[in-house]
Amino acid sequence: MEVPISHFSEHPDYLLTMTQATKVLGYKDYRMVKNLVDQNLLVPLQVPGSKRLRFRYHDVMNLAKPRK
Repeated sequence: MEVPISHFSEHPDYLLTMTQATKVLGYKDYRMVKNLVDQNLLVPLQVPGSKRLRFRYHDVMNLAKPRK
């Protein structure tokens, strides 16, 4: 019995850490995500009281491409 997989846009738009965004995109090094930020392909969010960047789940998933 197959369980249907829902599209990511049907999930809540969580805030991801740099490490989480790196893993979702399939990279081994966070610097690749930093490059995406530097190229304005991914917009980071600054959470008040924290120095760490966060990323919207839907923004990260819109960049993800399936493997061929």
